[in-house]
Amino acid sequence: MAGSQKTWAETRELITTAAAALVTEGGPEAVSVAAVMRRAGVSRTAFYRQFDSIYDVYADLIVRTSSTLLAESGAWISDPEAVGSPGVAYPNILGFAAVFSASAAFLTALHDACVCDSRLRQLWRDNLVQPFVDASTAAISRDQAAGVVASNIDPAATAEALTLLGERLAIELLGRRGAEPEEYAAVVAPIWISVLFGQVPGDRDT
Repeated sequence: MAGSQKTWAETRELITTAAAALVTEGGPEAVSVAAVMRRAGVSRTAFYRQFDSIYDVYADLIVRTSSTLLAESGAWISDPEAVGSPGVAYPNILGFAAVFSASAAFLTALHDACVCDSRLRQLWRDNLVQPFVDASTAAISRDQAAGVVASNIDPAATAEALTLLGERLAIELLGRRGAEPEEYAAVVAPIWISVLFGQVPGDRDT
C-alpha cells in the first residue's frame, strides 16, 4: 500500500497538469477544486496540502512557464555579461517562440480568462510579463553602456513596449493562428532590431 502513495512532487504535478488541461479545454469556468481533484485523481486533503486555492495553481503554472521562457530566450536576456547585437535578436526571439508554442493553447486560454478576472490578470502581469520587462530593461541598459544601443531611448519604457508587443503577437500568432515559431520570429525580430540597433528590416550588415 505504501508503495502506491504518491510523493509530494508527484501530487503537485498531477494537480497542475489537471488544471492546465481543464483551463485549456474549457476555460476558467471549467476549473474548480472539485474538477481538478477528479481529473488529477487526488483527494481534497491532498489538494490543500499543496495549494491554498485554484489561483495558487495558476500562479505555479505561470511562474514555471515564465522561468522556462526566460531560460530559452537566450544569453542576450539571461546573461548579465552578454552584449546584444542585431545578429542575436532572431535566435533569442525564436527560442522564446518555440517554448511559448509548446504551451500556446494553455497560455492563450489563461490569457483570455484574465480579461474578466482582475486577480488572474495581476498574476499574468506580475509573473509572466514583468520578468521579461525587467530582464529586457537590464539588457538595454547594459547595451547602452556598451555603446551598441542608442543612448536616447528610455530602457524601461522601451522594454515594456517591446515586451507587450511580443506578448500580444505571441497570443495572436502562436496561440490563435497556430503559426510556427519561425513565422513569429520573422515578424518580431525586425522590430526589436530596428528599435534597439537602428537597423530597418532588409539591412544585411548584421
